Amino acid sequence: MKVINCNYPKGYKKTNLSFTNMKFADEYVNSIRNEFFSNKTKIDNYNLSKRKQKIMKLSEPKKFILTQKGNKFLLWERMN
Repeated sequence: MKVINCNYPKGYKKTNLSFTNMKFADEYVNSIRNEFFSNKTKIDNYNLSKRKQKIMKLSEPKKFILTQKGNKFLLWERMN
């Protein structure tokens, strides 16, 4: 996970989540990615149209960065 020394990184939106430790932020992001990949593997069980299945198969996980403000880390999500 990258820590950026910028107050408002361009191309990212604020998630309003702050962490006291970088380890907690990494655990949170890893849990989101694991959930994304587990949902991606369950596509065949859903009753979706072929178009929506294709979109889900080609989708990528969200990208996150951290900014440090004082002694807290703020989480930012990349906008697509």
